[in-house]
Amino acid sequence: MTAPRYNGQAAPDLKAQAEQLRGVHQRANGTDRLHPDVDEVYLGGTRYFRYPDGIWRDEGRKVFDPANFIIPVEPEQDEPWLHALEPFTALNFTTLADTPAIQRDWAVPDWFPMLETIGFGGPAGEGKTTIAQMFGTASALGRSVLGMSFEQMKATLVLCEDRHDDAYLRQVDINRALGCTMKDLAGNLKILPRRQHKHNYLGIFDDDGVLHTTSFFD
Repeated sequence: MTAPRYNGQAAPDLKAQAEQLRGVHQRANGTDRLHPDVDEVYLGGTRYFRYPDGIWRDEGRKVFDPANFIIPVEPEQDEPWLHALEPFTALNFTTLADTPAIQRDWAVPDWFPMLETIGFGGPAGEGKTTIAQMFGTASALGRSVLGMSFEQMKATLVLCEDRHDDAYLRQVDINRALGCTMKDLAGNLKILPRRQHKHNYLGIFDDDGVLHTTSFFD
């Protein structure tokens, strides 16, 4: 196939021409457009002109949509550390002097506060998941385990390293130790084994340094 020619010369590569257009367009009201100072573009072996009426046409005066050679640009964003300053709220010790001390809400006194995120770590294979499943079971039953008294509430465990059978066999042993049945847990304990699933992450840190939650989290 013979390469297209213009005025006896080989026509420029379309991609190369597109690269040359970077910086000659601007974003206005969320729409990409050519910069108003650009009135002529040579692209793919053809010249395009902006006529006085604002319409782009080729040399044969055929109307051409400039959107065909506009390169989308990302909207400008402030750096994540340049966010708007939030109002300061300081403790007012004058008014707090006569205020009764508030009490922290606990799921397990002195161990697991309500509405907080806690860390539970240890070496691999030492039983972290087993203990977590025991705690979830104790919460569902409102029972004590390992010397800790759990307030009865619904519990959900997302086990990204376990298959269905792993979680089931472990629950059988826990039920035996706590003297309960599977029916006793219905409606109060939900276990989601996720080892067979590919996407288990709840959030991803992007280049902006901000954590973006995933559809799994939502």
